[in-house]
Amino acid sequence: MVLAPLAGGLTWLSMSPEAVPERIVRRVIERLERAAAHFRSVSGADISRLIDEASSTPVNLSDLQDVLDGVCAEKRLGSSPMLEWRGPEIAVRVDRADWETIWRNLFANALDAAGALPVSDVRLGVFAELRRDPVTGTLSARVVLADNVPRPLTAEMIRGRGADRGWGVVADLVRRHDGLADVGPSPAPGYLKGIVIEVPAVEPEGPA
Repeated sequence: MVLAPLAGGLTWLSMSPEAVPERIVRRVIERLERAAAHFRSVSGADISRLIDEASSTPVNLSDLQDVLDGVCAEKRLGSSPMLEWRGPEIAVRVDRADWETIWRNLFANALDAAGALPVSDVRLGVFAELRRDPVTGTLSARVVLADNVPRPLTAEMIRGRGADRGWGVVADLVRRHDGLADVGPSPAPGYLKGIVIEVPAVEPEGPA
């Protein structure tokens, strides 16, 4: 990043400006001037793209499978279900740490709800799509975690249990990013229900 080399010097200047040697001050000024020249040379669309990249999290099968594998390892299950993925790779306007926390809780709850069902029999799928509001034009991502676990779950259970079993964490983090959490029907044969997460999305490079 253009501004990354400036971080140390700017932090030093902000904390103890009188202690910063003059040569460091000159170096920071020179780098600021180069950074300013760089940003003057790029278009508004390029700057918007850079901001999107810095403030968003990509959503794809590989990353979610890694999160699921980590949950299974923490629970010492010995193996992990293989996620099914349907939909395009997308990017959501959610901090990466918050996004991973949401999914750790979703996966942990699905595995806990499976009870005595062998891990090899647990089926989990992720269905992703982009939706555009016809009035405002706002783009959102609808990501559904589907499972074959017979234990019932309702939207009221997610939103009304506080911190119980992590549902409060999921609901709070989704709300923090102007999204919503819901429970819907099975999105495909072989599943019993779907946990729906809708959050703002980043505009793709091609047509949405």
